Amino acid sequence: MSLVTDGTLIQAVAALDLRQSGDTLSGTVVSSLCKNEMSLSGSLNGNSLELDFADANASGTLTGTVDHNFSFVSGRYSITGNWCAQSSGSGTWSAVFLSN
Repeated sequence: MSLVTDGTLIQAVAALDLRQSGDTLSGTVVSSLCKNEMSLSGSLNGNSLELDFADANASGTLTGTVDHNFSFVSGRYSITGNWCAQSSGSGTWSAVFLSN
């Protein structure tokens, strides 16, 4: 996953590990900058995806639209607090789905 802060060219990279059960998503997100893992949960409704994550220092929401092949997602994020991959703020994000 790539996050780009609004009004800048600052980009952070993180890895999402998602599991799906019906419309419910759960998993973890790990930043390439600090390697600490945060739990996340969310939902997939049609092609609309929403993920929420939180730890002691930060919380955030990722919203996006999944392409028709379910191989790519892009959208907006908002973070409050100080997550190692990104400090408070908002911007765009995108990710490519890989399956095991």
